[in-house]
Amino acid sequence: ASAGDTYQRLGFILYCQISITMATLTEAHKQTLKETWVMVKAKGPLEDTGLTMFVKLFQKNPELLPIFPFADEGLDNIPKSARVKRHGANVMKMVDTAISILDDMDTVAAALTDLGKRHRRYKATPAHFGPVGDALLATLEEGLKDAWTPEVKEAWVTIFGIITTVMSAQLS
Repeated sequence: ASAGDTYQRLGFILYCQISITMATLTEAHKQTLKETWVMVKAKGPLEDTGLTMFVKLFQKNPELLPIFPFADEGLDNIPKSARVKRHGANVMKMVDTAISILDDMDTVAAALTDLGKRHRRYKATPAHFGPVGDALLATLEEGLKDAWTPEVKEAWVTIFGIITTVMSAQLS
């Protein structure tokens, strides 16, 4: 998608907000994200990473379970749920896609805008993104071990902030 196409879809104010937010992602951040994501993928299947993230999310935030389509499985079944694993795989595929197109921020913005619109249908709110971000960061930290440095954390916090900003703008 070209900048003009993205602008047409989003409108001027939102496009400006997203552009400013995206500008906080430096070239060093992008490089760090790409390098550490390769390491995450080398650890094992992304669906396992996604499952770990959701286990962490619901351990700390069980009140969020009812907003997910697999809520009927109950908290105790989350670690062995095929539906949670599938959802985790989808989340990690989106992260994988975002990392692979970091140099085309208009395409990233368009993909996140569409994802935000889908989450509006799921009744997600901006407040839900904080706990998800915390679970993602905890999962990455656990997986990257000694490679998890303050610089790596900063890069991941920055990209998740962008994801949150763009998706949250679609929720109202």
